[in-house]
Amino acid sequence: GASLVFREGQMAPNETIIFSDITEAIPGLAGQEDLSGSVRIESESPSGCKVLSVSRTFNSTEYGTLGLFVPALPVKNLSGEFLDITGLMNDSDYRSNLRLVNFGDEDVWVGLKLFQRSGEQIGEDRSLQVLGNSTTQINDVTTWFGVEDTLKHFSIRADVTGLDVQAFGTVVDNLTGDSVLFMSTFNGENKVWLVGVANQQGVNDSLWQTDIWLHNPTDEWLAGEVKFVDGDDPSTAYGFQWPVLNPKKTKPYLDIVAGQFQLEDVRGYLLLTGADGSPAPLVSARTYNQDPGGGTYGLNLRPFTSENLLYAGEAGYIAGVTNSADPEIGFRTNLGILNTEEELWSSVRISVFNLDGTQAADPWSVTIPPGVYRQWDIFDKLGLGEQDTAGSIRIEILEGGGHAVFATEIDNLTQDSIFIPAQEKLVGPPPE
Repeated sequence: GASLVFREGQMAPNETIIFSDITEAIPGLAGQEDLSGSVRIESESPSGCKVLSVSRTFNSTEYGTLGLFVPALPVKNLSGEFLDITGLMNDSDYRSNLRLVNFGDEDVWVGLKLFQRSGEQIGEDRSLQVLGNSTTQINDVTTWFGVEDTLKHFSIRADVTGLDVQAFGTVVDNLTGDSVLFMSTFNGENKVWLVGVANQQGVNDSLWQTDIWLHNPTDEWLAGEVKFVDGDDPSTAYGFQWPVLNPKKTKPYLDIVAGQFQLEDVRGYLLLTGADGSPAPLVSARTYNQDPGGGTYGLNLRPFTSENLLYAGEAGYIAGVTNSADPEIGFRTNLGILNTEEELWSSVRISVFNLDGTQAADPWSVTIPPGVYRQWDIFDKLGLGEQDTAGSIRIEILEGGGHAVFATEIDNLTQDSIFIPAQEKLVGPPPE
């Protein structure tokens, strides 16, 4: 919880600053080991516009890199009383950690409960003190709850009533150290889009596949439909009714494209719809790659609801992405856009900015048919593929309805990657 201010300065319009290994940039921390915490960025401008940020926590091992997307979390009051996290596992292959972040100045106690996949609570209610402005991690969270047996597909509920606290879980591969991050995303909406779902061959004779977990965080029974849509051909869609989920129950679908839909060598998206206007369940998902070249690839997929789609007249930003001219080292960036509308065509304009805020190439405009998912190596698409480039991307929706927009930053050596959803511009009151 100790505060260490290490930099103050100004940023030009559309400028991007990259800190490689952030702890090495903070005076007094360089060279230290076993550090864990949070970075807070405070900014102001005459218009009230705030800076946007993104980060990854990674780990160089003999099996490849661990790339864990760490979301930037605006300090704001949560609308709900609980945060539910699902898709967690604890067995010989995986372990699960829980992290709590307190944005407030005061120390708080957070109540926690553990639920089996059946929806039954296991272990006793527990609580944890989180100091003001601090980050607390519970390693091997099932053991902390007193559960020593294997526990697959479980969920955790954090009581954050009236607190400035966020929670997320990480599922860690015991062999490689690779992990995925799952957050609570439930907001009671009827439709949820999950983009980046696949069963498809990759490099090194590897196979990309997608696991999802459906969790009912409510006190009511939930029913509805899951539909897989081929991203290139929305007329090719396959659906099924998920089994009715009783309260707190979790239903896993491992390798859902091949296992549930009997499809291979396809990629696209899932649309989950609650029955009779009821909420769609909380969804956790990962697309991963059992790579014979070494290591597992775990890419967390963030679900989209209507409130985090981009609409006509809005713009989204993806900060701090890079491109290597050498395809064997460094990184590349794929940009994905899904037009969620079933009837409306859309028009989108994409701009890439250098680190200094100048435009790296002329803006590119593209139309996307209804229900179609498009993905590009965006630096290559804009003629920058043979350059070592870093900067940020702006995506403007010129016409159409709701769009799910994200990027994947991919390690060229290991094919490990992180999933970065677009952020809308943050504007607060201008300074007095």
